[in-house]
Amino acid sequence: MNKIKIFITVFTLLILILFTFKVNFKQDLVWNIKNLFPQKIVFQLKKLYIFYIHNLKNEIILEKKDEIIISSTKSRDFDFISYNNNFFKKNGPKVFLEVYENKLLTITGTGLISFTDIEIFDQKKKLKVIRSNITSFVNFEQIVKNPGFILNMKIFKDKIFVSYINELKKDCFNTIFLKAQIDFKKINFQKIYNPNECVNKENVYGEFYIAEAGGAMDIINEDQMFVSTGTFRFRDFAQNKENIFGKILLVDLKKNTQNIVSMGHRNVQGMHYDNEKNILLFSDHGPQGGDEINLDLNPLNNNISNYGWPIASYGEHYGGMIEKNKKKYEKAPLYKSHKKYGFVEPLKYFVPSIAPSDILYVPQEFDPSFKNNLYLSSLGFKNDKGRRSIHTFEFNSNYQLDNHEILPLNDRVRDIEYYPKSNSILLFLEKTASIGFLKKRN
Repeated sequence: MNKIKIFITVFTLLILILFTFKVNFKQDLVWNIKNLFPQKIVFQLKKLYIFYIHNLKNEIILEKKDEIIISSTKSRDFDFISYNNNFFKKNGPKVFLEVYENKLLTITGTGLISFTDIEIFDQKKKLKVIRSNITSFVNFEQIVKNPGFILNMKIFKDKIFVSYINELKKDCFNTIFLKAQIDFKKINFQKIYNPNECVNKENVYGEFYIAEAGGAMDIINEDQMFVSTGTFRFRDFAQNKENIFGKILLVDLKKNTQNIVSMGHRNVQGMHYDNEKNILLFSDHGPQGGDEINLDLNPLNNNISNYGWPIASYGEHYGGMIEKNKKKYEKAPLYKSHKKYGFVEPLKYFVPSIAPSDILYVPQEFDPSFKNNLYLSSLGFKNDKGRRSIHTFEFNSNYQLDNHEILPLNDRVRDIEYYPKSNSILLFLEKTASIGFLKKRN
């Protein structure tokens, strides 16, 4: 109760200050006072704000935003309904979603978990917040500096898995994976993959990007899972078998071991493992162009497949062949052919970039006219050239992608999930902070 009283007192004072200085209320209160107070005070206020998010918030109200028809670039039409709430936008803006039985679970970029019954969406819907211990793994300083520290969420049976960006030591980062039993009152996570390696902000490229952290995952069984790690823009690590970065790893939870499945990755954010066919599909980011969909035909065969980054890519370094990139091209030439240099060619590459996020294998029931449906979501900052869309593909018998169509949503699609009971696809849209429902029209 003391913390609540302190919060109310400070919040009241902030309101008075903001009125006095005529601060714009349309933006986040905490972020608007950065020019009024010293940095240390700003940090403490942000910390207090995040405490409120994780400890005092009880529910999130979603309101119906749109109910429209979306047409693909060819011949198919889809019904689309979306629900939004600015709470998601202010506290992510990343949000990941999963289906558990008849419930929709969400997690924000700051680690706030909530759920609701999928079947009873109407004009308004309440998402109930689930308490968790997730912030005990990340210090508040890092949450404040990087409010999108959560990278992904997956559910397998009655277990929930979460990946996040971790500062192992001062200015040195890696990707951590958590696991917990689903409990709608409180979720208690424990670390299941906690590497002792990290990428330092200082490297020979003079670049560091915290969002290139990977974090994709898919669960094989109770004891094994695939996970991806990024390079945080230290490109050399992707071609070095002596570290875990720029890789897809097979983690054995029972034995507490890790094995490299593939390497030469920049930032794998979407992943799907087919148990029956033993194939692994995943999306990867290129630099300026060169985003990829990749396929590993036998990821459990103990051979390390190499997908080329940063030696081969159909993209270019940001800015292209300019003088300041000369040394960068010497170390990371970005050859256009993968096969010529001994690397695996992508199933599909995109020039210009579409910023791929999640990847989803959808059963034929969703769209009987398509067999082996593969759906890829995209981000990007423009509404063109396949960005801010869902890309649909059909696999042929030779594991090639055919029948490429694009569903333009004009919004950054962060995550997609199939819900079999209503034969629909659930997705999260970042620009409008919306949860969407997509269904094929008959």
